[in-house]
Amino acid sequence: MSLIDQIDILEELCATPGIAGLEDPMVRLVRRLMSQYTDDVCVDKLGNVIGRMPAAQPDAKTLLIAAHMDEIGFVVRHIRDDGFISVFKCGYPLDRVLPSTPVAVHSDEGTAHHAIFAIKSHHVSTPEERFQVIPIEDSYIDAGFESAEAVAAAGIHVGSPVTWWPNFRVKGDQIMTKTLDNRLCVFAVLQMMAALKGRDLPVNVACVGTVQEEFSCKGAVVAAYNVKPDMAVAIDVTISMDTPELQGQELSEARLGGGIAINSFGYHPTLPFVGTTANPKLVQQMVATAERHELPYVRTISSRIMTDASWMQYVGDGVPVVELGIPCRYCHSPTEVATITDTQTAIDLLTNFVLDLPPDLDLSRG
Repeated sequence: MSLIDQIDILEELCATPGIAGLEDPMVRLVRRLMSQYTDDVCVDKLGNVIGRMPAAQPDAKTLLIAAHMDEIGFVVRHIRDDGFISVFKCGYPLDRVLPSTPVAVHSDEGTAHHAIFAIKSHHVSTPEERFQVIPIEDSYIDAGFESAEAVAAAGIHVGSPVTWWPNFRVKGDQIMTKTLDNRLCVFAVLQMMAALKGRDLPVNVACVGTVQEEFSCKGAVVAAYNVKPDMAVAIDVTISMDTPELQGQELSEARLGGGIAINSFGYHPTLPFVGTTANPKLVQQMVATAERHELPYVRTISSRIMTDASWMQYVGDGVPVVELGIPCRYCHSPTEVATITDTQTAIDLLTNFVLDLPPDLDLSRG
């Protein structure tokens, strides 16, 4: 079965709401999907979904593979008497893309109310306003309500989640939709689980849909304390450097259709001393797997990015980690773009990485 035959699963993942800290709809969906491939699926107190696939040998090491389930978005912070809604960011959506962008305001009952970020009409905007980026504090949402009472009657209140409106499309090899960050990687892990089902595994594999990555990356810490892995892989999207404004900047070689990014170092400059230093032996094992199976890849280091691996590496007495990235354009915008080809490569790399892992792989340092 080709990957395009499974694309409806990715569409459902991308459409399901789940901003950081309010991932419950995603928790239910991912738990159901993981249960097709293993009988050992649990949800911890924070909401991480953990699906365990046992090794052939009882004393085998444990590999944790993490893909965060949460998405960027907004939470309602104020409801005006006239029914307009102000919001606060959850994660880092771009202020400059907000005006006239369709969003969904989610009620307690699970209803998605279609709305837009309002924009001042051209005819009444000053010359200066036509080129201004409206900060989130001055933005508001029009959901068609005429009073605060109507908003409350719809089950919307301060703290209600707001997400981009679903907009899934496939054009040739390209997937265009909200929330490829990081539902695309959740999808890849699920497809890997399907490929591993019924196989003799050299290691125990704990597949984790993590929570709160877009808020703090701390959900993965709780999962790692639970799993107690001997090694871990975090898979996320990475910035595709092939758009006109990024070409020539030499930040990385990642691009659509260019293969998977194997990342060995990263940091987030706005959060001092936060980043990932991958285990060199685990990086080399990933590279060797890609080369053995003739899977396209690029080596990268990343700036302005942190992942679940950034915090998992410090759990217990330390966890050797490596990061994988599926190239993605326009991250944290209402429509992100990636490719089916790179997604299939990610699935094949993860699957073969698991199957090729030496049971006695030495990841010691020094």
